[in-house]
Amino acid sequence: MKNSSEKEIPTGIPPFLRKVMEDKRAIKDAIKNGRSLTELAKERDIKFVQPL
Repeated sequence: MKNSSEKEIPTGIPPFLRKVMEDKRAIKDAIKNGRSLTELAKERDIKFVQPL
């Protein structure tokens, strides 16, 4: 079974959902590779939610 970073993102889904799926994959890869999430957020224009 392939892990989530190797699966194809389905076609025919709304652009917003596609971006969410791509961003999730990029975040997982960044964590796995020890990359800064702040830099990733700047590169991909990801908005992280602040806890209340």
